[in-house]
Amino acid sequence: MVDFSGIVKEVNISLAKVKAGDYVIVHAGFAIQKMTKEDAWAAIDLFAKN
Repeated sequence: MVDFSGIVKEVNISLAKVKAGDYVIVHAGFAIQKMTKEDAWAAIDLFAKN
């Protein structure tokens, strides 16, 4: 389960080695890459400004 700023969805994690609490990039329902917390928040801030 992934929380997209309050919207919780189930995603497939078979393409990325992740665990609960990790930050990930999701595309087409698949977690495709793990991110650092800092990079994830930078991306969230960037999207919030647009």
